[in-house]
Amino acid sequence: MQYTPWTIRSEDFTPEKRQSLGALFLVSNGYFGVRGFVEEDPTGEMGNGCIFVAGVNGDGADKREIVEGKRRDLCNITNVLRLRIAVDGEVVDGIADTTDAYRLLDMKTAVSSRHYIWKNALEVDTLRFADMANVHRIGQRTVLRAQKPLSLTFHALLDSNVYNHNFESCEPMPIQPGLNHIVSRTLGDNRLSTRLDDEDSTTLYAGQQLRLCLNGTPLNGVPYADEMATGRRFDVTMDAGDELVLEKLAAVYTDKECPDAADLLDAFMSTPADYAEAYAAHCAAWEARWAIADVQLDTETDDQTALRYNLFQLMGVCPMHTDRVSIGARGLTGEMYEGCVFWDNEIFQLPFFVFTDPAAARRLLAFRYHNLPAAKRLAAFHWFEGAMFPWESCEKGREQTALDHAYYSIHIVGDIAYAIRQYVQATGDLAFLWEKGAEILLETSRFWVSRVDYSKRDGHYHLFRVRGPNEYDHYVDDNAFTNYLAAENLHIAVDTLTQMKTAAPEQYRALCEKTGFQPSEMDKWNEIAGNLYVAYDEELHLVGEDSTYMDRRPLDLKRAKPTAKRILESGTMTYQMMTFYQLTKQSDTVTLMCLLPEKFTEQERIAAYDYYEPRTAHDSSLSYAPYAWMAARLGKVEQAYDYFKICAYLDIADLKLNTISGLHFANFGGTWQATVFGFGGAQYAEGVLRIDPHLPDTWNGMRYRLCVRGGIVSVDISGDRIQLTADGLTEDLPICVGGQKALLNSELTTAEFRL
Repeated sequence: MQYTPWTIRSEDFTPEKRQSLGALFLVSNGYFGVRGFVEEDPTGEMGNGCIFVAGVNGDGADKREIVEGKRRDLCNITNVLRLRIAVDGEVVDGIADTTDAYRLLDMKTAVSSRHYIWKNALEVDTLRFADMANVHRIGQRTVLRAQKPLSLTFHALLDSNVYNHNFESCEPMPIQPGLNHIVSRTLGDNRLSTRLDDEDSTTLYAGQQLRLCLNGTPLNGVPYADEMATGRRFDVTMDAGDELVLEKLAAVYTDKECPDAADLLDAFMSTPADYAEAYAAHCAAWEARWAIADVQLDTETDDQTALRYNLFQLMGVCPMHTDRVSIGARGLTGEMYEGCVFWDNEIFQLPFFVFTDPAAARRLLAFRYHNLPAAKRLAAFHWFEGAMFPWESCEKGREQTALDHAYYSIHIVGDIAYAIRQYVQATGDLAFLWEKGAEILLETSRFWVSRVDYSKRDGHYHLFRVRGPNEYDHYVDDNAFTNYLAAENLHIAVDTLTQMKTAAPEQYRALCEKTGFQPSEMDKWNEIAGNLYVAYDEELHLVGEDSTYMDRRPLDLKRAKPTAKRILESGTMTYQMMTFYQLTKQSDTVTLMCLLPEKFTEQERIAAYDYYEPRTAHDSSLSYAPYAWMAARLGKVEQAYDYFKICAYLDIADLKLNTISGLHFANFGGTWQATVFGFGGAQYAEGVLRIDPHLPDTWNGMRYRLCVRGGIVSVDISGDRIQLTADGLTEDLPICVGGQKALLNSELTTAEFRL
């Protein structure tokens, strides 16, 4: 892999890496996820295409029992970028018989391109983008240059001959064709509609507009259609040096999100599209997003490129067109986890959007509000009250995890409450809190009341049989992460409803009427929040991961994990054995202390890091960033940088050999937190922005921006100098840098400090 500050480039087209690089060179816009497949490959896995649409799913191949409805698969839709190229009757597949072949991802403009020369006869350049200015469109530009006189046949198509890939989670492995979720198709002139096998019988309407020129002269081509594809065919005679250029805009609408999808496609097809204009608008949209989200590193390493890749994919995956879908664990990059939404969204990805794109964060939280009825049904199914958000949520808010696993993984409920508070504190968006957030907080609090048990023996409330972030414990009692987030949920609800009663009395009365809420319920919430049990070793100043962790048998982690493979894949232990030992799959208590630093002393944070770090297997991509964040905050900068190098390069270098099944979006968000909250030392809490940086030796400085209370604060760290510049503040913003305090507002917009 070759890096520049804004690009990555690969010359590797070997079968072993072709598909994982396809995921790596993805472009997306929150509606489409378009992997880096080869448009002209007529056979094999690369010719299948790999385009996903947010919220568009087929009937799941996995038939395990779930609570409600059916499981489903993220669906590979019609390949709207299909090309067929033949030179003198011989098919060009874009892979074999090529020289000077490479693919390039330009993160600044969000385009993925390829280049090669085929048999010294034809030079090929392709470019694609998922339009950020109009999310229903994908752009494609193909340039063919004749190296000698030749006869060329060229097809530009919409091709419904696609199927899911059914990737295993690691390489090396054979590609295993999965399901074709298309049950019927209707072909027209440059149009193709397909109906899926999902419970809604979703129909997708796709169309394309083409402009093809030979040496600048437009060519019309002839209509083409077969059983699966439709488009245009061009037969061209070329001399050496001739250049054929195809510019294409494709559009897709679905009746799942647009009842008038067919009419919208009609409107697209009836209005001539300008490729250059669309491309310019797309680039401008990305320029605006980078202007806020970019983190600039003063370094001679490749860290700048790796970090930008993490941010690029985060921005690309976030839905802009609706608040009815959210970000799945693998985004729109692969079928693993079926596009479902986990706790990753609130704890790892959401903070990036809270502080760089608050409107996007609001949509992601509104997704949970829209699915509140489903969460209430899930709680009732399990004999609980209130709202129990699913561990693995489809776009309709239904639990997709098999019954025996989802029952215990309940910290997701508190994670959502935590995220609501973080968003409201950073933005001051009380309208969201009164309209949506308060009801979520109320119903999740009712869930905790019904889920805890009181022990007369010790006078504490307990959460028995739970599964915390340490997923190697099938279930434990009183997982500290779960208990602290449950208590926070209850406290936040009390504070919110108390404030709402005075600040928004009409909305408060409407909420009480809708939910049957009685103010006396808050007495129980306070009682439980103040008495939830957490194991604690007074001598070690150590918070126990759960009620028995510190009493379990120590484990030789090198024996359990002799290679980089996960323990379960190493074959050294079973799930039953794991609960016998002090073993943590991924950051658990350390993540808790990153989220709630004010709840713990410095001594307790150090004790937790030193105790759990050697006991953590890091068998999840969610593990490295919290350790980098915490280590940086504790001044363990060398260790923090070691963890950063893993999380920042996890996908771009395919460190886990499972990028083939999709990118790791929680890790992307974690990388941003490790960088900005860890090394950059940013923390916004209780109305104060604190900056306490700890940069690694390989970075001479860094610059980042934070959206806070309606304004944008730029933080410039260089050596021992830190400068904060505010723009757009409408209220005073207290800041504290290395213990030095100041106040930024519309009059005093810049403050400089020396450490």
